This record gives sequence, C-alpha cells and structure tokens, in this order.
Amino acid sequence: ADRDFMNRVKQAGLWEKPAGEKGKAKRADQPKIQEACKHLIEGHTLLDNVVNRAGVLLGHTLPTEASEEQKGWLAEMDAANGDEFDAVFANRLRAAHGKVYAYSAQIRAGTKNELVRILSTQAMITVFDHMKVL
Repeated sequence: ADRDFMNRVKQAGLWEKPAGEKGKAKRADQPKIQEACKHLIEGHTLLDNVVNRAGVLLGHTLPTEASEEQKGWLAEMDAANGDEFDAVFANRLRAAHGKVYAYSAQIRAGTKNELVRILSTQAMITVFDHMKVL
C-alpha cells in the first residue's frame, strides 16, 4: 500500500503540475482558475520533492510519466480554450482531488512507515489546499 501510494502521489504531480502550467501560461480566463493554477504548481513542486526523497530513502523507483488516463485529461485541456478550458480544468481536477484526499487519509492512518506518514500528511495538506481553490 505504501509503494502504491508513493506511485500515485508521483503520478498526480506528473499531470496536475502540467495542468497548472497550461492554465497559468495562456489558457485560463477566470482569475480563480489562475489562482488554482498557481496553487497546483507550488503544491506539486513541494510534494514532488517530498515523494522523490522518500523514494530514494526507501529504495523505491517512482513513475516518470503520467498514466494514459491522465495524459488524456491533459489532451482535453490542450483542445479547450477560454471558458471551456476553465470548465475542463476545474472538473477534472476536482474529481481527482476528491478521491486522493480520502486515500491519503487511509494511508496516513494505516502505514507503519514514518516517511510514508510524513508524505501522506503533506499530501493531505496539499490536496486540501487544492480542493479549496478549485
């Protein structure tokens, strides 16, 4: 479960940070979406550092690319502009964060590994922040 969690955290950053970068660079029309983009970039930069360090310390190789499903979500964002981009962005990210928060809490409660507990705590903080801005 700990390794699966680490993989999911890493893969979340591999699509959510690029989603934030897409919106910040040129796509998002609404200021609230721009703010969400900023939070995604900052949050996943921090979380990526934590999960990368945990992976090294625990000798676990992490994924290096987003899943096919996540790549599809990014492609949807690439194909959209203006209000359509904002809607795709917000809806895809809201759905993803709702699932991740509960899973992070479950791992936090069940792990016996202190590094994974630290990672899951940081993931919960980051995900909650993202849920608030989305």
